[in-house]
Amino acid sequence: QQHVEQGFALGTWVGTQRSARRCGMLNAKRHAQLERVGIVWYPRDLAFNRGLQLLLAYRDREGHSDAPWKHIEQGFRLGSWLEKQRCAYRRGTLHADRQVQLERTGVVWSQQDFAVNRALKLLLAYKYREGHSVVPLRHVEQGFTLGQWLCRQRHAK
Repeated sequence: QQHVEQGFALGTWVGTQRSARRCGMLNAKRHAQLERVGIVWYPRDLAFNRGLQLLLAYRDREGHSDAPWKHIEQGFRLGSWLEKQRCAYRRGTLHADRQVQLERTGVVWSQQDFAVNRALKLLLAYKYREGHSVVPLRHVEQGFTLGQWLCRQRHAK
């Protein structure tokens, strides 16, 4: 909103055009002109789409979509962005289409669910490889103390 280009308050003017469009007050000619120059009607969509693309890259590289809170991906605060999406989900203010997009990338809404899902995947991998799920107490699978986790689950009944 505060961007000035050659002495002209361009940010304010663009904001006015966006408001006029939302209110149905932007005439068709002006709308077409702005479309031709590539106006972004919803700037927040840009940030969401950038976050989503970076989350996909993170997932493809790391094997999961649970970026740590302080994680920065290509200069973008991905972990912080992801936490904001989770907060919006918990408050019920995350748009349904965004929720679907995030879930398709593998986002799990609670950290506890993420940990359980990861442990179950590791247990399945162990069972597939070993032919059983009798995991020794001290067994570690991909850096995760699978044997201890399974023991805790058995005792939590």
